[in-house]
Amino acid sequence: MLIRGLLLSLLMMLTRQANAGDISGAPAILPPETLGVFSSLWSNNFISSGHEPDEYRTQQLGLQFDFSSRWGLVFDYSILTAGQSNPVLQDFAGRIDEISLSLMYELYRNQSYSNSLGIIQAGAGLRAYGDFDGGYMQNGLHRLINNEVDDYPYVDTETKMAIFWLKGDYQKLYPLSWGGEIKNFWQFGYWLDATGLVSTNRQWDASLAANAVMRNKSMTLWLGVREDWRENYELDFVQQATALSESGTSLAIGVGVGPLIFESVHGFGDKFSYSRLILTSVENEYTSVGYSSRINNAVALNFLLPDVELELQYRRLLRYQTKSFGRPITWLVLDMHYGEPTYEESFDVYHPFNQLWPIYNVYSEIQQVAVGVEFEWHNQPYFQGLWPYLTLLAGRRSEQLKANSGAYGSTLEGQESEKVSSSVLEAGAGIRINLYSQQKWQLLFQVGVVGNYPLSSKTVNLGGNYLEVLQPNLTVNMGFSLNFDF
Repeated sequence: MLIRGLLLSLLMMLTRQANAGDISGAPAILPPETLGVFSSLWSNNFISSGHEPDEYRTQQLGLQFDFSSRWGLVFDYSILTAGQSNPVLQDFAGRIDEISLSLMYELYRNQSYSNSLGIIQAGAGLRAYGDFDGGYMQNGLHRLINNEVDDYPYVDTETKMAIFWLKGDYQKLYPLSWGGEIKNFWQFGYWLDATGLVSTNRQWDASLAANAVMRNKSMTLWLGVREDWRENYELDFVQQATALSESGTSLAIGVGVGPLIFESVHGFGDKFSYSRLILTSVENEYTSVGYSSRINNAVALNFLLPDVELELQYRRLLRYQTKSFGRPITWLVLDMHYGEPTYEESFDVYHPFNQLWPIYNVYSEIQQVAVGVEFEWHNQPYFQGLWPYLTLLAGRRSEQLKANSGAYGSTLEGQESEKVSSSVLEAGAGIRINLYSQQKWQLLFQVGVVGNYPLSSKTVNLGGNYLEVLQPNLTVNMGFSLNFDF
């Protein structure tokens, strides 16, 4: 039930709208030591109010990785939108994507057993704005659940800047007692956070948070108030609107249980509300066990980006070998893809009212089934929880072009091409990171690349337009794997 709920929450967060998130490029604002060595963060409006769908920071993906006791990396990818999906009001609607990457260093740590903890971190990196396929991915995700496609045009902002940030956290905890008896397994106290970021383009962000905290060995609860500032976001109206929505006072409530952290932030007045889901690595008595021969099944849920194909995968262990890094374990793999990404030449197929307003009408419905083998390496000499893999598959892939019914006056509206198929070869490679281990199951984060090569391309007719489908493609694969023996 936990895993089922986790996957449903992830899908909801990826496909619904949001209004705010963390400071792009700086670490997440969460209680100290809530996050493990590796963490993945999804921010969205699981609970939201006061805004139109898909406004402002509509999606936010963050990755944080500590590669030593003091050094780490912070990555953020955000999709920003503002305005209404109306071609007549094109000057009042738009989108921009934001990517940040920074190097993190721990300047100071003062820990007094489990009672108090003070941490100061600093970082420097880069932030960029432009068209990084955010609209392409967002609309592909919307089509997976038959949600409305938002044809916002990209504003013409393209810029890069250096960023510098400083973050301080202080947490003080006390034993919790009832009737004079101390309950050592529960502690309560407070947590304070101050985060600030400046850029060479004069943008600056700041956040102050004060929270009450309760925690024990397996759970952390917090409730608090947060104040945010965003200044000098005047390059375009999308950034201006997003910065305004993210400035102000908000109430935050969060819970962390094992590898799963959930927080909901509610802005006062007409300000933002959003939620975020974090999956983080957790050390326990099973962490040092790189692999267990009892675990011989795996199911995976992955997203192929930017084409936005949903991949479901089942793996069955064929050969177990962990004595040497050079000798992998081997899995039998059953694989299925489904997606409805925007067709690569949609803009050429349909010319909207204004060439600056690229309404993407045509998408390709993709289905694929395949079978093959996978090789996975364990017992590495550096990071025990990181497992490289290589997948080789063969199967059948089909595609059918369809015109979106939301096309404004398009003669292609509602039309479909014939459905064509081809044999396909697929290869994938990447890494899996062990987030959480138990005796009979493990939860892993997966990231890599996937290449598809249909053995024959096809040309189909869509409303008098002859378009080529079943083309080779290379995508990023990101998702989660549950290994088990139930």
